[in-house]
Amino acid sequence: MRFACVDTSTFTESVALVEGDMLWGERSVRRPYGHAPGLHADLRALLAEVNWSLDSIDAFVIGVGPGSFTGLRVGMAAMKGLAYALNKPLYGVNTSIALLASLADSNEALALIDARRGEIYAYGDLMDEALCLSPELLIERLNAQNKVPRVLVGEGAAKHKAMFEEAWPQVYIPEASACHLPRAALLANGLQSAIELGQREADHVAGLEPIYVRKSDAEINYPDGFPSEARLFK
Repeated sequence: MRFACVDTSTFTESVALVEGDMLWGERSVRRPYGHAPGLHADLRALLAEVNWSLDSIDAFVIGVGPGSFTGLRVGMAAMKGLAYALNKPLYGVNTSIALLASLADSNEALALIDARRGEIYAYGDLMDEALCLSPELLIERLNAQNKVPRVLVGEGAAKHKAMFEEAWPQVYIPEASACHLPRAALLANGLQSAIELGQREADHVAGLEPIYVRKSDAEINYPDGFPSEARLFK
């Protein structure tokens, strides 16, 4: 199967073309001002580079987060639009799982994605679920459970490297910045086998939602909904 994979959960847009377990093409572009202007053009250029047509894609794969609210929505909308227009299946994959797939051994490893505002999105086998919290609180929680991670990856790990190394002197945090960026190619890791074994079904194009973890500002500031002008006339 040919997969077109996209991840826009961080400032780095990642696009990859994968067939089975073979990576045909991949590109990563830092877009601090938004992914919308370049995503489709980058995918089209990559297709031309490997001499694939858009129609030859068997399925689309999108990183569903956690990550930037706007970035996730842009990537999700783009892949949903292509999947719907071409009547091809769409698969959503947790971005943290793809980050961990870059490791030879992901046991006792955590993916820490920068959530900004002094917080990180944390996920790995030492945790029951993905959380959004401060680095200090993550350290406090894991220490209280007598859990010490072996490896940390993700921009959150790199950003707070000194703090984590002080708390856990034995922890390994890669120096190379590329180790901390989500790669779209890894979203397809093991996906074809899972599909062929009937272990993974395509997601519903309309129903697939990003993993936000943290509430948006609108949800926090307007728990009962945004007060529209129409309410003035009730």
